[in-house]
Amino acid sequence: VRGWQQDGRGDQPRERLRGPRTARTSTPATGETGRGNGCHYGMIPVSRINASEPLRSWISLRSIFGSFAIVAKNRAYLSILGLQMCSYTGLFAFVSSASVVLQVTYGLTPVEFGWLFALCSSSYVFGAWLGTKLIAARGVEGMIGLGCLWLMIGGVCQVLGVWLFPAAIAAIIFPDMLFFMGVGFLLPNTLAAALTPFPERAGAASSFMGLAQMTSGAIVGTVVGATLGSSAWPLAIVTGVAGVFAFVIFNATKGWRAGVMTKSGNLARS
Repeated sequence: VRGWQQDGRGDQPRERLRGPRTARTSTPATGETGRGNGCHYGMIPVSRINASEPLRSWISLRSIFGSFAIVAKNRAYLSILGLQMCSYTGLFAFVSSASVVLQVTYGLTPVEFGWLFALCSSSYVFGAWLGTKLIAARGVEGMIGLGCLWLMIGGVCQVLGVWLFPAAIAAIIFPDMLFFMGVGFLLPNTLAAALTPFPERAGAASSFMGLAQMTSGAIVGTVVGATLGSSAWPLAIVTGVAGVFAFVIFNATKGWRAGVMTKSGNLARS
């Protein structure tokens, strides 16, 4: 309801809510629509639901996977999907192993672990916030490239840190802070770029991306958790490989994303 006008029986909406179908409500005493005692009721949207329609026509696995197959044929989408999977691989590797690495291997208390975990999480929040300030100047492609650069730096630094300073907690935390900040740069922009080619299948594109992210993250997280021993090497190796792969994929598939990024960049700047 956007505006109001006065009459003798109370305030009445000048413009009512719009929808596919509407139904008027009435006052209990008089049955008048939207009138009585200075009160208004306006219009309530009513959706059309055919109760006799079988549920299988609403949820069809064949239709879902058919839509997945269509979006998976787009090379720009596959490029962005690979970047998303790399970021989630490093993210889940840390989430699934950090408690064991920091508390068992490095001997931290639960409270100390909680503070360091919060520090890494805050880096992701800071990266996402900073990305909103840089997107207008750098565009979607530039922000994705910046995110991949931070992923690679964080991953390589963690490998070097565990190798050169195996007893230093900072060798784990500071590189992961850089990695998480790169994830904050990367995720919002890759999601926007992935949905751009599919205005009519945005739901399928988003769902397939979520499926790939969570599946890759869960598999890697399980492997890292199962291989943890007395060192942080499983975490460092996965983080390093994920960061380097993200940087390589970004640079090797620029041509695949060219048209999509031009359109996404124009939308980001508008």
